[in-house]
Amino acid sequence: MKKADRRELTRSALIESAAIEFEQHGYAGTVLSNVSDRLGLTKGTVYFHFPTKALLAGSVIEHYWTAWDDDLEQARQSPDSLGGLRSLSRKVAERYRDDVTIRAAVRLMRERNVDVPSNYLPFIGWLNIVEEFLSKAVDQRELPEGLDVKAYSRQIVATVDGLQKMADDLGSRSELPAMVEEMWRVYGLDEKNT
Repeated sequence: MKKADRRELTRSALIESAAIEFEQHGYAGTVLSNVSDRLGLTKGTVYFHFPTKALLAGSVIEHYWTAWDDDLEQARQSPDSLGGLRSLSRKVAERYRDDVTIRAAVRLMRERNVDVPSNYLPFIGWLNIVEEFLSKAVDQRELPEGLDVKAYSRQIVATVDGLQKMADDLGSRSELPAMVEEMWRVYGLDEKNT
């Protein structure tokens, strides 16, 4: 294995190890020696790849935003925009349920003591994505003309975020995909009503 490949594998392993720590302890409570200990590495190895805890947290957050590229592209290929948005929301719920790096990034973005670059702010990206899908759904006459797309986008993003938090707090993360499906039904935007 090439040195560059080993370096990339180590870097990926450090991000995943850090995600476990960030999810459990938050930014302030995460100790870099625990990240290295999980992998049987020295703390120096962590510092070689990530000179600061902030850079490591930033890499976890960056992973969050790049993790959606394929899912987003697939949703955009859907013949109906509302169906694409519903499909994407299911994928978000499943990933949040199953992927510690996604959950850690969400926790980091919610914490106020983490310096998150403006292009990675927790809600801006999702608001823009939901607005894009709803606007196309209006254009395709899946939704009524004149729909307040911004208001609907805020409600959908806030509801999904709240469902994630509630699922964590109630210990029902496994039910999150069903909760998101329920959201679409309650809003009257499920497959049966559109």
